[in-house]
Amino acid sequence: MRKVRGESDLLHRTFIISIAGKGLFGLFETLSAFLAWFISPTQVQAFTHWIIDAFFNSNQENPIAKLVLEFGSSIDTSTTHYAAMYLAFHGLTKVVLVWALFTDKKWAYPGMLGALSLFIVTQTIQLLTAYTLGLLLLTLFDIFVLWLTLREYKLHRIKRRTKN
Repeated sequence: MRKVRGESDLLHRTFIISIAGKGLFGLFETLSAFLAWFISPTQVQAFTHWIIDAFFNSNQENPIAKLVLEFGSSIDTSTTHYAAMYLAFHGLTKVVLVWALFTDKKWAYPGMLGALSLFIVTQTIQLLTAYTLGLLLLTLFDIFVLWLTLREYKLHRIKRRTKN
């Protein structure tokens, strides 16, 4: 994706880096989805016990250790499969859209704008029900990338119109 005449170098580079980051994170999510699909709840529980042994010297009374054990015992097959499907959808969507942006597909900008809007809405709903700082920061970053994408899309549309 080339810089359009009159576009700020800093904002264009920021857009490129942000989109590339989204793509890399999308790959990570896709790989995580693959792993989540094949990891059994028993393996998760064994891993949580290993964490307690390795990092807390088998002290199950430590508040963090209790939290880890509670997490491990709450996992079941439907939870891991739900997580796998969610991560696969989220990750593959990002990977495909980032690829489309970098290869200058016409549908890439509207697709990215739609996907980011959907992610922002669902993350906002999650924030209203269970606030976490990480999710808030991710949502703010997505809003920033949405703004950058909209800006780039408008500049590229103007460029296409003036070519014709």
